[in-house]
Amino acid sequence: MLNYSIVFTLIVQFFGHLPQIPDCKIVGVDPEGSILAVPEELNKSDVTAYEVEGIGYDFIPNVLDRDLVDVWLKSNDKESLNMARRMIREEGLLCGGSCGAAMQAAMTAAAELETGQCCVVVLPDSIRNYMTKHLSDKWMMERDFIKEDEDTKNKHWWSNMKVSTLHLNAPLTVLPSISCQDAIAIMQREGYDQLPVVDQEG
Repeated sequence: MLNYSIVFTLIVQFFGHLPQIPDCKIVGVDPEGSILAVPEELNKSDVTAYEVEGIGYDFIPNVLDRDLVDVWLKSNDKESLNMARRMIREEGLLCGGSCGAAMQAAMTAAAELETGQCCVVVLPDSIRNYMTKHLSDKWMMERDFIKEDEDTKNKHWWSNMKVSTLHLNAPLTVLPSISCQDAIAIMQREGYDQLPVVDQEG
């Protein structure tokens, strides 16, 4: 049973500085298919590849000191990527899959904390490099990470609408021939701090 005052969930390649709290326990997160977890029995798996990036390896990196980790938890793609989507949907945290792995493991570990104890989770990546992966319902469904009915129940009425269906007013623009003084006057009058400048062809 995990019993500690703080769980510090780290993506393994970001180890560096240990927190200066004597009874802090480090929980390392390693995906199924990776060989970083200790004891070695944790790494026995039929998984040979995984979709979550930036976490886990098929070799032990020189910069990783596994002795710093008190407890290892294994993660899997489905839980990790669905957690990342949940964090985006519910918390507005634009995070990648390894953040989902960290949060899923943290929730597992934190379930055994007592009232008043703390859990700190490090979320080291963003959604920037994964826009065509777990953000895509189609990509997730192709890998059986979500079902189509799960997808539709989380959809809003506007989810499949195109931007062209929005009734937007044409933006206020100015021609290149306008004077700076006139452009400033327009911005002051309309309450804008910028104006697009377009030529006759738009």
